[in-house]
Amino acid sequence: IQNLQNNLSYANNKINNQQQQIKQLQEAIRNLTAPKQTSIIINPISDKINQNINITGAVITTEGSVAKAQVTVNIDGVDQTVTADAKGTFTVQTKFTTPGQKTITVTYTGDEKYTASTKTTKVNIVKNDVIITINEINDVVYTNNAIITGKLTDSNDKELTNTNLKVTVNGKTSNIATDSKGTYTLTTKATKVGTNNVTVTYTGNTNYNKVSQKTTFKIIKQNLIVTIDNIDPVRFKENVTISGRFVDGNNKPIGNTLLTITINGKKYTAKTNTQGIYKLSVRVTQIDTNNVTVTYAGNNNYNKCTANATFKAIKQNLGITLDSVKTANGKVTVTGTFTDEEEKPLMNSNVKVTINGKTYTAKTDNKGIYTLTKAYTGNNITLTLSYDGNKNYNSFSKTTKLTV
Repeated sequence: IQNLQNNLSYANNKINNQQQQIKQLQEAIRNLTAPKQTSIIINPISDKINQNINITGAVITTEGSVAKAQVTVNIDGVDQTVTADAKGTFTVQTKFTTPGQKTITVTYTGDEKYTASTKTTKVNIVKNDVIITINEINDVVYTNNAIITGKLTDSNDKELTNTNLKVTVNGKTSNIATDSKGTYTLTTKATKVGTNNVTVTYTGNTNYNKVSQKTTFKIIKQNLIVTIDNIDPVRFKENVTISGRFVDGNNKPIGNTLLTITINGKKYTAKTNTQGIYKLSVRVTQIDTNNVTVTYAGNNNYNKCTANATFKAIKQNLGITLDSVKTANGKVTVTGTFTDEEEKPLMNSNVKVTINGKTYTAKTDNKGIYTLTKAYTGNNITLTLSYDGNKNYNSFSKTTKLTV
C-alpha cells in the first residue's frame, strides 16, 4: 500500500509539473502571437505663424519604429491620414494662420501585430518677429532736407512690402509705407539745430509683432553769404550807398534781418527786404580809401558771416561866386558865396580875393557869404577869386576883369 501511495504521489507531482510546463508554453505562445504594445512620439513643432510647418513623429515599440504605420493626425479638429515611411517616420505639413494654442493629436489604430495608441501635444503659435533697420543719417544743414531711410523684414530676412510704418521725428509722426523691396523713405525739413530723435515703429498685426527702432542725427547751423555790391568812387561829403544781398547756402534770400555795416570803424545797421537786399546811404567823411565790413552776427540756426570791401572817396570841387561888385570913393566892395558841389555853404572859410595883383583874405559867414572892401586905382580891375584847397577839397580859381 505504501508503495502504491508513493507511486501515486510521484505521478501527481509529475502531472503538476507537466501542467505547469503546459501553462508556460501556452504563455510563450501567447507572447509570440499577441500584438506588440505601441506608443507615439511627436517631434518638437515650430511655433511660427503663417509658415509651412512639418509635424513629424513615429509609432514605436520596445523594438523600434513601426514601418509603414498608418496614422491619423488631427490638427485643431481637422484630420489628415498619412503613412509612415520605411524608417517609421510620419510627416504632415500644415500652416497656422492664427496665433494661440493649437492641439495636435496623432492616432494609430493598430492591427494584429501592434496595439492601438494615441498621443496629444499642444503648441502655442506666436506672431513672427520683424526687424526695422534705420540707415545712418549724415549731419544735415539747417533748413535742408533730412532723408530717413531703412528696411522692414521678418526674422527670416524676408522683405515686408507695402507695409505701413510710423516715423516720428522730434515728436512729429508721419505715416509711410514700404515699397516693393521693403524699403521706406521719409524726407523732412531740418528745423532743429542739434540732436534730433527718430523713432520708426511697426504697429503689428495678426501675423507680426509690434517693433520700434530708434536713432538720432544732428542738424548743424547753416552757413550764410553776404555780398557787397561794387562801390563807385564818391566825392567827399557826398552820400555813398552800400548795398548787397544776404542769402543762405542754397541762395535763398534771408529777409527782414538786421546787418551791421561798419565804415571806417563806425557802425550802422541795415535791414534786408524780402529779397534779401540791403541798402545804406551815409555821408562820406574820409578821403581816399574807405573800409567797409558787412556782418551778420549769427544765431541759434545760422553761423556768423562777414564780407569786406573798400571804396575811394575823392576831393570835392568847390565854387566861389561873384555876386556883387560895387565901387565908391576909390574903393571896391566884392561880395559872393563859397559853396561845395551840392551848393551847400562853406562857413568860416577863407576865400582869397586878388585885386589888381594884390591878394586879400575874406572869411565866410554862417551862410557861406564873404565880403571884402579894398581901395583900387585906375579904371580897370582884375579880380581873382581863389581857394587853395586842402585834403578834402580841390583848389579853385576864377578871374574876372571889370571896367569901372
